[in-house]
Amino acid sequence: VVVVCGCPPRPVPPRARELDALAQRRTTLEVRLNEADARVRALLEARDEALWRHFTTRAPLELGAATAARERFLDAGVPWLLLESAALGGHQRELAQGLWRLERGERLALALADVERRLDEKERSLMVRSGTRELPWREVATAISAEASAVTRKELWQARAAAAPAVLELLVERSTTVAEVLGPDAGACALRGLTCEQLAMMARDGLEVSDGGVVVGLESALAQELRLPPAQVGRPELLRALRSPPEEDRALDVARAGAALHLAVRALGLDADGGVLLDVTASPIRHPLPLAVPLPPGVRVSIRPAPGVGPLGQALAELGRAAAWARHPGQAAWQLEVEAEAAAQLSKSLLTDDGFLAAVGVDARLGRAVAARAQRSQALEQRQRAAACLVSLAERAGGEGAATQTFRELEAQALGLGTTDADAALWRLDSDPVLTCAVPVQGAARVRSWRRTLPPRWWSVPGTFAALLRGAPLPAPPMEAPAPDGGTAP
Repeated sequence: VVVVCGCPPRPVPPRARELDALAQRRTTLEVRLNEADARVRALLEARDEALWRHFTTRAPLELGAATAARERFLDAGVPWLLLESAALGGHQRELAQGLWRLERGERLALALADVERRLDEKERSLMVRSGTRELPWREVATAISAEASAVTRKELWQARAAAAPAVLELLVERSTTVAEVLGPDAGACALRGLTCEQLAMMARDGLEVSDGGVVVGLESALAQELRLPPAQVGRPELLRALRSPPEEDRALDVARAGAALHLAVRALGLDADGGVLLDVTASPIRHPLPLAVPLPPGVRVSIRPAPGVGPLGQALAELGRAAAWARHPGQAAWQLEVEAEAAAQLSKSLLTDDGFLAAVGVDARLGRAVAARAQRSQALEQRQRAAACLVSLAERAGGEGAATQTFRELEAQALGLGTTDADAALWRLDSDPVLTCAVPVQGAARVRSWRRTLPPRWWSVPGTFAALLRGAPLPAPPMEAPAPDGGTAP
């Protein structure tokens, strides 16, 4: 006799149902995160492809594909992904936070598009009149640096200040828009993945690391080149003192600059990386500025050979970015933003090493002069960015009065200069409400950390840079040959 039981199925315990639902949520989150990540990669790739065509062929900058890709990314529901990842925890949260920052950045760019367009038009059209001269707004700083007369430099600076209100009005509107989109408090800091306290601490560390050396070196340069006491030195004199004299630019002619690029390529390991396309072409069609872009399946670098300290420094920085991206082929470039910036700064700092310059054939005396000026210039550039961060943070926390006061204090600390009331009123020209300065400030902090372990001539030891990026032990420098007198050969 077979007895068939018609009992109902055993109910699933509540705990099991909860675990099943949680697993389903995690699966859904992972699928949607991967989809959003793919969409943002497509957006950035479309932009980089357009830039590459523009820089290498001078074709119009066509961003239609990038615009469509941005719309698809903004439809990916990133805010929901952030909330869901925060609720569920796990490794997806970091990716969701990064995607959220990118999404907020894209929405901010859309909100700023109109004021940025009008600001660009104003700066292009605005003319500055000084005596019988009339100069475009964007060319005044270059004219000041090239002007030998201190009186004329001061006149040009004052004429620029008189024309500034037309630009300042739009900068106020830009700052207001940023606060409206991101919030009045820590929104711009969150956009950079930092708290405002963390960013302020890093910026102040950057100012304090080389306080004395930078200011003393600057005063010495001003005394030698301009024959002016420090009390009479302001921003116009700073622009003049930091320019590269013709003899220093001639020391890095096309041949020596090319040799420097070849040596940097070897030092950065780019010669051994098959995923990097180095396109060095002396064509008038090519854009004069260098460009590195992470375009799958690798990295591309465009360089138009040019003489001079400035162009070489720009090319070295792009090679550094390319090297950082090439070392992490599986990661998106936006995830390597700080490391790529640090690599760019370290690569550009090769100009501050007279040994590197000697290795490419620069005369010893000129090499020392180029290295000293590059060291001052790069240190001051980093300090100005740190100061811009602190001034913008002060405006966010305490308004225009706090920003003006902070600007005055930091002009002395960052640049070693006294600030007039007229100069202080122009602080917004150096402001950065979106805090793009956060990336170079973080990059400078990373370089300071790297330098604790880097040997002095790291560029001469193969594999050093690659090991640095991997966090691996650095290769030992080669043994120096003993000199005939029992010492060490140079």
